[in-house]
Amino acid sequence: MKNNKGFTLVEALTSMSIVFMLIAITIPINTILKTERMKLYDERLISFYLHDELIDKLYTENFMETDKYTVSINNHNVQFQFTLNDDLLKGCARWENVKQQNKEYCLYGYKKQ
Repeated sequence: MKNNKGFTLVEALTSMSIVFMLIAITIPINTILKTERMKLYDERLISFYLHDELIDKLYTENFMETDKYTVSINNHNVQFQFTLNDDLLKGCARWENVKQQNKEYCLYGYKKQ
């Protein structure tokens, strides 16, 4: 008991196991947060683009009943579809997100005739 100058083997193994557990927990959480951040960023970017396109279609004089096209936004092929029902213009965007899930986001606008 007089020679207390360093860690014992059990103390060293315990501290290393705690460090490895913290690393094993934080790496998966970090990757989940990164994919969720990318998913939300893509959705926000596509919704902004859809909003701008919807505003443009609302003020276009000669709008057809259905307009459909595909645009590449942030390495995603986004399909835009605009349909006119009575006085409401419905604009929808469809794409596949980073989790390989099909997403759809729709906005409505009132078109004066």
